Amino acid sequence: GGGTMFGPCRASRRGLAGRAVFLIVALSLVTLVSSDADAEEGARSSASTLAARFDNGPPHRDGAPIASPPAPVDTSEENARRGSVRPAGASAIRFSAEDELHFSPRLVQMLRRPCEAYARNVLDEPALHLQHAAVIFLRHKCRHAPPIAPGQTGHACAELANAVEIDMTHGEAAAALRQLLHERCQAEAILLTDAETQAADAARFLVKDTVRRVAEEELELRDFAGAPMSRENASKLPRLAQDREDVLLLDSKPADEARDGDDRARPRSWEEKRRDAERQRGTRVPRWGWDGPDGGDVMDAGDVEDAEEERRVELMVLTDLYRTTEGTYWRRQNGWLDARNHCAWEGVTCVSPDAEFGVLSLALPDNGLSGVLPQTLARLHRLRHLDLSGNRLRGTVSGAFGSMSRLRVLILRSNALYGKIPGELGAASSLEQLDLSENHFAGRLPSDLSRLRELRMLNVSSNGLTGELPTGVCGLQNLEVLSVAKNRLSGDLLGPAAALGFAGRRSTLRLFDASENDFSGAPPAVPPDAPELLIWDVSKNSMRSSLPKSTPPESLRIFAASDNRLTGAVPAEMFAPKLQLRRLDLSGNALNGTLPETLMSLTQVRHINISGNGDISGEIPHEGVVDIRVMRALMEFDASSNALTGPLPPALVGLPNLRVLDLSNNELNGTLSGENWADATRLERLNLRGNRLRGSIPPELGTLRGLTHLDLSGNELDGPVPVALVTASTLEHMDISGNSLDWSTVGRQGPRRGASDGEL
Repeated sequence: GGGTMFGPCRASRRGLAGRAVFLIVALSLVTLVSSDADAEEGARSSASTLAARFDNGPPHRDGAPIASPPAPVDTSEENARRGSVRPAGASAIRFSAEDELHFSPRLVQMLRRPCEAYARNVLDEPALHLQHAAVIFLRHKCRHAPPIAPGQTGHACAELANAVEIDMTHGEAAAALRQLLHERCQAEAILLTDAETQAADAARFLVKDTVRRVAEEELELRDFAGAPMSRENASKLPRLAQDREDVLLLDSKPADEARDGDDRARPRSWEEKRRDAERQRGTRVPRWGWDGPDGGDVMDAGDVEDAEEERRVELMVLTDLYRTTEGTYWRRQNGWLDARNHCAWEGVTCVSPDAEFGVLSLALPDNGLSGVLPQTLARLHRLRHLDLSGNRLRGTVSGAFGSMSRLRVLILRSNALYGKIPGELGAASSLEQLDLSENHFAGRLPSDLSRLRELRMLNVSSNGLTGELPTGVCGLQNLEVLSVAKNRLSGDLLGPAAALGFAGRRSTLRLFDASENDFSGAPPAVPPDAPELLIWDVSKNSMRSSLPKSTPPESLRIFAASDNRLTGAVPAEMFAPKLQLRRLDLSGNALNGTLPETLMSLTQVRHINISGNGDISGEIPHEGVVDIRVMRALMEFDASSNALTGPLPPALVGLPNLRVLDLSNNELNGTLSGENWADATRLERLNLRGNRLRGSIPPELGTLRGLTHLDLSGNELDGPVPVALVTASTLEHMDISGNSLDWSTVGRQGPRRGASDGEL
């Protein structure tokens, strides 16, 4: 022995065994061609009763069956017909050659190299494809089987007949195919067994070496789509569990709660599922829309009497969903198609943990559903919560969903649905949350949705909707979130905005987003009596006129009206002292006038963008007028491409959280005083290009460790270039051209560290 499988004296045999593998493949193809011809000859001479049913026969060589692998994908229609069994009266051939064209490359590779099946998994292969692959092997096995003997109870052709006529589960098909692949692998290994040259060791080497190689390939981490991924990302995916039928399923539960081979575990309650979600997200799940079973979901006597029929309908509807949306490819499919209790299926919640019917919630977001959205889901008449977001569903939304009088939450976000939004949805009187965003809906937003008196959230953004925004929808009394962004809606917003404000009554509105449409007319006023309003976004439209001189509610966090055609001055009334505004975006308009002092007194604001207006002029309010130091939260100030004049306020530069300061392409003058620059420790981008700044560059700029982008080009700066600025290691972009600077002192210091000869 020399530490290897065969020892040093058998090194030549290992090479011989390797060459024999290639000979097997060639021999298999030759044998297949001859075996089909022999099969017909054998069928003519066979006197068994199976001869009338199978057009094949047992080709022999010295009384022993030929051991050759089946064709992995038999494209011959005649060969596909031979050996296939059809029920009486059937007109179509089941498991035909055309169906084999849909096999995945992975499955085809397994058929060509059966010894690899020991280490391959079939998690992502559909059950029908696995059964079809098993039929291919059984056809070959039937062709080469000896004639049926008197008293024989089992025969390969009988196995074939059974395999063709039944519908196998994923576990049954996987087990049958693995057994057949095992037999074929052993048959190939026998061909290498020769007492004079290789004995049985070469056969074992073929099998073991193949299994080792494929097992190493299988260890490469891949995501659900088969793409390579890192081990860190793989650890974040749901754990792979295995049910009692040896079918690999994706289990979304934590590893310590996952089932170990028991598919009969009790269904988890809604509260348990909520706690799991909170643990995974690290935050509380918003109690909005549907909050689990309540008193209205309790079974009454009539429900118990109709239990069997309701259970049958629910099972039919869920099974239809699984089959029409390619359930075998779902990312999480734990328990699905187990007829014992559909309430235990992944994503299904019933009226109680021990119930066997009464589906209240169906939640399968981001789960790989692909196909037409089944309208049979509307037959789940108890359903309160339906979330199929983040999948690949297509087709239209049926008006039958409007008949679901108990439905509170309907989330179909991020699919490929198209057509018109059905007005019949307005009949779903209990609906509180409707999210149809990121699809391909067209046509008008139905005014019938104004019948949804309980509606709190409506999101139809990122579609192709046209027409006007219905005032009745905006006037819903419980509406909190309304997003119609990224459509092609037109008309003005004055009427809808007035409806949102309830004509002076207290509004529940929290978010209004009408950005990226084609709304025209004057910009609407923010409803003043909406104490919970956080976001108001009407940017990227075609609105004209000036901003309304009204005061928004103090709760407002984001106001965006960028990229319109707004004119006039920025009203000082917009910025009350107690306003909690975090972000202001008025960029890309035609505003003029001066910056209001109230704007530069906001204590909570983080982002101000008034760039690209062109005619905003005057000085930036500074010390002596306002105390800019109260804007300690400010992180970004962009007033570029305007007509601002005067000096750069030192207090603005020294704000402790300022990261971006862009005042480029204005008419600022004065000097860059060194005062307060040392306090700008978090400054990352400073752009003062295209102004009229004078004096020297403050050396303190070279000491700012966070500064990565500096542009002082196109000014009237002079004096020496600070050495600390040129040698700063954090700067990624620096442009100080177009000035009258003195570079001589920098030249005597030599080139910057890491620079090439002659580069400063």
